[in-house]
Parts: sequence; C-alpha cells; structure tokens
Amino acid sequence: MGMSLVLFRIAATHFVEIKAENKPEAVIALATGSVSFDKTFHGLEYLLVKAGLPQATVNTLLYPNTALDEEKAAQFADFDFENADEDAVMRAVDYFDEAISYIAPVEVTAMCQALASVTAEQFGAAYSSRELNEAGIYPENWHDNEAPNNAFNRTDTVAEFLHLQQFYQQASKAGDYVFFLGIA
Repeated sequence: MGMSLVLFRIAATHFVEIKAENKPEAVIALATGSVSFDKTFHGLEYLLVKAGLPQATVNTLLYPNTALDEEKAAQFADFDFENADEDAVMRAVDYFDEAISYIAPVEVTAMCQALASVTAEQFGAAYSSRELNEAGIYPENWHDNEAPNNAFNRTDTVAEFLHLQQFYQQASKAGDYVFFLGIA
C-alpha cells in the first residue's frame, strides 16, 4: 500500500451540513463523486508544472487549502514544530491528520479552465521516466514499458491526468465544491 490522494465533489447544497459536522465521514457520505490517485499524484504534480501550469495552481488543484474549520486552522497556521513541546506537537499532528479543506465552486471553475489549458499531448510530452526517477518523484518506479495494465508509465500517467480533468469538468458543470481530506 502506498500513498493515495482522493478528492471529493460536494454539492453546494451540502456545504453547510459538512461545515457543521466537520468530519471526514460526512464528506465521504455526501460526496457526489470522487477521484483517487494511488501513488501517482506526485507525478501528476510534477508533470503539470512541467507542462506549464504554475505551482500555486497545481497545489490548489491537488491539495485544496481553504480550511473547513478556519478558527482551528488559524491556531496552527504558523506552527513551529521544531520549538514546540511534545504535547503541542501531538495536538498539531492530530489537527493536520484530520483537517478538511476545500475549494469553492468559483475556484473549481478556474481550476477546470487551468486544466483545460493543458492538452493530453502536452502532458504526455512532459513525461520522462528518467527525469521523474532522478528527481525522486514518488514512487520512484516510473518506466517506459507501455504494456497494457502497467502502472507508472506514460500511458497510465496521461490517463490519470485525463481523470483529473474529467473530475474538475464535472465539478465545475455541477457547481460543486472540491474537498480534500489529506493523503493516506
């Protein structure tokens, strides 16, 4: 099992309920759709930037950062892990493990437009297994074997990019929020 990133689509009509509950289970239960990237999201991030999207845009696409609990997020915004006592560090770790963040529908549309500015051909042309591995991009198992059902190659990575595009197109069209529960 490796690291996975999952994004969830949430209808605007459910936002107030999710904000009140502030629990990952509410996001999962009320999601109108989701997209999961098992071990490939660091590669997506790297290649989206290489294909021309600004790092800040890519960060918003993959790691929405508007905190659902703004008050609690403010407590940990500038947390100094190096100089904090052990109890404070444990509280911060607990917060970050359970923090829920999102992007609002207007920003979802902007992210959809940003993704649409990159074609599958441009994204695929940015792929270099050697470069990804040399840069230490997780899972550091990128290769050029294009056999069917073979992960971590150009074909698989372009397919992941197209899933991300489709997810944002659907969210934008529906006026949905996009939620992020962290990396598992």
